[in-house]
Amino acid sequence: LGRVLHAIHSVQPKSTSPQLTLPYRQWHLGHFSMEYMPGARGFDTFYGYLTDTVKYFSHAYPDTFQGQSYYDMVRQDSSMKSFPLNFSVVDDINGVYTTNLFNDVADDILSAHDPSEPLFLYMSYQNVHEPYTPAPHDSWMSDYELELLENNTKAGTNRRNFAKSLIMLDHGVKNLTAMFTKYGLAKNTLTIYSSDNGGCPQFGGYNYPLRGMKYYLFEGGIRVHGFVHGPMLPTEVQGSSYEGMMHISDWMPTILSAAGVTDLPEGIDGIDHWDALTTVDAQSPRTEFLYNIDPYYSTMVHMDDGSINTMLTRVKPRAALRVGDWKLLLNEYCVSYFNPLEDLGRPEGCGQDSCATPGIDVNSTNFLFNLITDPYEETNVIDEYPDIAKKMMLKIDDYMQDMVEPHFRGTDAIAYSVWARSGFITPWVHTETPLEDESTLNASTTGRGQDYPDESEAGPFEDGADGGVESMAL
Repeated sequence: LGRVLHAIHSVQPKSTSPQLTLPYRQWHLGHFSMEYMPGARGFDTFYGYLTDTVKYFSHAYPDTFQGQSYYDMVRQDSSMKSFPLNFSVVDDINGVYTTNLFNDVADDILSAHDPSEPLFLYMSYQNVHEPYTPAPHDSWMSDYELELLENNTKAGTNRRNFAKSLIMLDHGVKNLTAMFTKYGLAKNTLTIYSSDNGGCPQFGGYNYPLRGMKYYLFEGGIRVHGFVHGPMLPTEVQGSSYEGMMHISDWMPTILSAAGVTDLPEGIDGIDHWDALTTVDAQSPRTEFLYNIDPYYSTMVHMDDGSINTMLTRVKPRAALRVGDWKLLLNEYCVSYFNPLEDLGRPEGCGQDSCATPGIDVNSTNFLFNLITDPYEETNVIDEYPDIAKKMMLKIDDYMQDMVEPHFRGTDAIAYSVWARSGFITPWVHTETPLEDESTLNASTTGRGQDYPDESEAGPFEDGADGGVESMAL
């Protein structure tokens, strides 16, 4: 139901600057009560959806609950009454492609911002998350982009729709960075571009030559590209590559350091890389990191009333750890390699080709790789180096002793009755500090409606209604 409050509350973002804003994309850190919403987590502004994905044009959740579809788009900002324990649903944007929608929101924020004041803008685009249909219209593409799509005759429908989504991401980032110049922010803005995970082959995403895909612990599912851009980077490092080991948790202290914060929070997992990023041929301050530990196997169960419940089974921990050049995977499913042509021979027993949890009876095993000599994880050397594997297993045991136990809860049918009031996915549990004005469940922000030519998809409530990469600017 959400990332537990006590695990990160002491170091989560607080408004030490005049504006700390998260304008777009999925929140996906919990929304069953207001304490888990972005406003209560330190953000002055939020505009986006609360679940894992929505349809790009209708902004409805792709799946149904008890046979009913729901929209998912809400807004929070510090000007609201009773903020942060308040929000409004956004119900007049049907037909606006999410990339364009959230660039419009970013434009509103940037145009009103005083360039002399600090600003943290977290812009997490939906592209290239599925669902991809209906796809962006061809009229939105340049002749060159359409030519690229037409010439790729071996790509299937999923791959072409994925490519269209990626092209729209290119447009979105171009337009966003142009705003920095338009509003006088470019000369004092640090832009960080990154992703959250690898692609899913069944939806047209590929991570070749890296092995694996989203949801799995091979490099193809967890290693992503990124870049840092801004005039505060020394000339000698501009255009260079940083080969150092870096974990996503490192961004917070690195950003704070770049902003001149010297008193970094204690007790965090992240490590400051700013000195290394701004020094030629610097070594990474990080020498190891934990990829994940998951002591449960989850099974999705479809109930008679149409709802979906998740059943958890305690199993041997599925985990991965890197120490120096070495990477250990415990109880991981054998996942192969995927490229757009799908002409690769897969290792025996590595038939898992979907970004979904395999059956609990599917075999899993342990792997050990040297990522320097074997960056594509082709040769499992766990039998050749048992001592290294054992030491790393003990490290994982140590991590497990300190990890916060997940307090997972199953489906709460009360949510559906609350969502039915407005047709939107929203918080549904009232806590000790209730919302003062429940009418916000039916409120809306200023609309940005636009006609989408030639393609439509029925939305949840009206006929003819219209289905990850992240960018941060400091």
